[in-house]
Amino acid sequence: MQITPYLNFQGDCREAFTLYAELFGGRVAEVLTYDQAPPGSEMPGLPPEWAGKVMHAQLVVGDQTIMASDCPPAMYRAPQGTFVHLEFPEPGKAEEVFARLAEGGIIAMPMAETFWAYAFGMVVDRFGMPWMVSRGRPM
Repeated sequence: MQITPYLNFQGDCREAFTLYAELFGGRVAEVLTYDQAPPGSEMPGLPPEWAGKVMHAQLVVGDQTIMASDCPPAMYRAPQGTFVHLEFPEPGKAEEVFARLAEGGIIAMPMAETFWAYAFGMVVDRFGMPWMVSRGRPM
């Protein structure tokens, strides 16, 4: 079994995934837009100006994947109660990624040392996506 996070955006999925690929050292492996869907498979509530928005995208980082789309406005709900957790073993990398995700976003918990991690912080990035970023301690 594989568990893959699927993120929904409000029209800026392509921009978000471009940033995430750079930050996480990955690549955007697939991007399908709504106008590429076969006839008869239109999404309900999709405004015509969303034709070029992302219907499905895949970001690959090593052997891991995150998927996403631009959710039609009538169906979009802001993420609640869930964070995507990023764990970095390298000193300084967690802090660097956290700082970049925080640009234009909201820091929920500043990056700091905790009893379980050398560095840990929580942030909602400028795209509305909630992240936990850490460099954990060996258990």
